[in-house]
Amino acid sequence: MMEAAVQRSVGFRHGRVPAGRAMVPQAAAVASQARRAVRALLAQRGGTMLLRLWSGGAELRIDCALAGRSADLVFATRDEVVAVVLRALAPAFESECARCGISHARITCSGPAARPAAA
Repeated sequence: MMEAAVQRSVGFRHGRVPAGRAMVPQAAAVASQARRAVRALLAQRGGTMLLRLWSGGAELRIDCALAGRSADLVFATRDEVVAVVLRALAPAFESECARCGISHARITCSGPAARPAAA
């Protein structure tokens, strides 16, 4: 489910991934590392994590604040592919929060907006 969401979001917006093909390798790495980081932050009941995602130097900062059964997850990056992937994965992050007993999760991502495909 998560891979399909990322493939649709990243691949088709950037015109790189035809249907039925594997998603962009960097997108897979972002999805995997971000999920692990969110799980770790939820397990430790909040905090901040800074990730260097691949050798290209993309960085991702994740801030997690928990209050009772509510969570605020804030993703910040300057990389366009990372921002697109994170926006596509918002429902998956909500599911991760629900597994930890969080009833309300607010998830935001700051970063470059995805550019429309050139005509």
